[in-house]
Amino acid sequence: MFIEPDPQLIKQNFGRISKTYDAANDTMSLGLLRLWRQKLIRWSGVSEGQSVLDVATGTGDLAFLFQKEVGADGRVVGLDLTPEMLEVAKQKAELRQAKTIDWIEGDSMNLPFADNTFDVATISYGVRNVKDPQKAISELVRVTRAGGVVLVLETGAPQNLVWNAAYGFIFRHVLTFIGGLTSRGNFGPYRFLQKSSMAFPSGSQFVDWMKISGNFKVVEFKPLLGGVSYLYKGVVAPS
Repeated sequence: MFIEPDPQLIKQNFGRISKTYDAANDTMSLGLLRLWRQKLIRWSGVSEGQSVLDVATGTGDLAFLFQKEVGADGRVVGLDLTPEMLEVAKQKAELRQAKTIDWIEGDSMNLPFADNTFDVATISYGVRNVKDPQKAISELVRVTRAGGVVLVLETGAPQNLVWNAAYGFIFRHVLTFIGGLTSRGNFGPYRFLQKSSMAFPSGSQFVDWMKISGNFKVVEFKPLLGGVSYLYKGVVAPS
C-alpha cells in the first residue's frame, strides 16, 4: 500500500543528505545504479539535438548522461524540489564544465513548462516521494511531445516470494544501516526509503497507474535485479 509522503519532510531529509547522497547511492547499490541509469538512457532512444527533462534530478547524474547524448544542440533541464541537491549538481557541473544544463528548483506536480516542450521526460527514484504520483506522471506526459517518451526508474518489491523476503531483510537491516552510516548518522531518510520502497506499487501495478495517469500509446516495464527496481517506459500518444 502506497505510503503518502510529507513533501516538507522529504525536502528536509534530502537537504540533510545532499552532500553524502552520491556516496550512499553507490555503496547501497554496489554500483548497480550507474548501470541502471545507462540502461534508462539506451531505452529512451534519445538522440543528438533533442530536449530532455529530468525531474527529481537530485545531484544531476542522469542529467549529465543525457547531456552527453543530446550534445551542444540539445537541451537538458534538471528539476528538483530540494535546493541543497541542486547546489551539489551545480558544483559537479562546474567541475565537469557541463554548462549547458539548466537547473531549476520546482515541484513535479506542477512543472513550470508549456505543453509539448520535451522529447524525453524522466523521473528516477522520485515518484515514490511525491504526494500524488499519478499527478506527477500526468505532468510529465503534458510537457512531452507526442511520440516522445516518459521514463520512470523506481524501487519496488521483488515478485519472487523468497527473493522478496530475503531482500526485505537485507534492505531493512543492512542497506538502511549502510545508508545512514554513509550519510553521517542520518538514518531517518533511509528508514523511510525502506518502508516506502517495499510498499510502493511496482511492475504491472505501476503500469496501470501510468495508463490511468497519461495518454500513452504503449507502456512497458523491465524488472532490475529480480524486481529490486523497475524501469518503465511510456510512449506519449497524440492528444
